[in-house]
Amino acid sequence: MPTTKVKEWAGATRIQKATRTQGGLGTVVAGLADVATQQTFTGTSGAYPYLPATGKHPIMETLLARIGQGEAWTVDNCAEVDAMNTYLYAINARLMTDVHGENLYFHAETWNREKRVWQPRRACGNCDKWMKIIGARRI
Repeated sequence: MPTTKVKEWAGATRIQKATRTQGGLGTVVAGLADVATQQTFTGTSGAYPYLPATGKHPIMETLLARIGQGEAWTVDNCAEVDAMNTYLYAINARLMTDVHGENLYFHAETWNREKRVWQPRRACGNCDKWMKIIGARRI
């Protein structure tokens, strides 16, 4: 099981900097590690509707449609969703069976403005539901 924090993963420094400077776009960063392929992906909260032209992956749309909104924010607002969306496009997923959740580990951190530090954060109620559907883990 990986124990590396998101800030040590490839791309995390870039995304953490963007989160602090893009006019409030996102207060959470997430890292996603696929331990089978040794690939990592990052995401930031508030990425929607600011997605690149590819938009939300159809599998991500299906997962989000299955969970229902359990938090005050929309189900697609989280950094974990952004990281998972990038992962789905990277592996060219076509079916839910292309997703090997047992190999996926998520870690998220939020910027504490008062203390000026990144702090680990648990998955919200929305993300917790779809992560359980695919069998992903949190570190």
